[in-house]
Amino acid sequence: MSTELDPTVRIFKQGSRAERISHRVVAISIVLFVATLALCVVAIAKGPSWGPVVAALAFFWGVGAPAWFWYEFFFLYREDGEKGSFELYKHGHQVSIAIWAGLAVSLAALASSDSFKETDRSGKPAGTAERTVQSVTSQDARHAGPSGARPARPAAVR
Repeated sequence: MSTELDPTVRIFKQGSRAERISHRVVAISIVLFVATLALCVVAIAKGPSWGPVVAALAFFWGVGAPAWFWYEFFFLYREDGEKGSFELYKHGHQVSIAIWAGLAVSLAALASSDSFKETDRSGKPAGTAERTVQSVTSQDARHAGPSGARPARPAAVR
């Protein structure tokens, strides 16, 4: 028995329901992958208003691919898998998972990047607080003693 995988071995029985479904899903996945990349390019150009689109794509790919791998193994391969093809089947999944994980992580990183955060009028991401010199000065004045000097802080607070 050879330890080398033969890529010409069939994974599913020829003409089986599993083979037909698998071929269709591969074709649809390639189209969706390319469409996802195109939508990301548009989203980057359009800015924050497209953040929910990128987040939805990240969710779709984050949940959809593992759901497909689960379905394919339990409902297609176990029913119509060719004997002796399991190692090739696993290898194909390992390659597919690497591509899927790269896409899912990239989408999640893109969705959470500053590119898709709404900005306030100053151009900074919304919700970022900034202490102004005036507010610091007024706080210092409130805590200053009668001589204008701030009371000493205990060492543990410094």
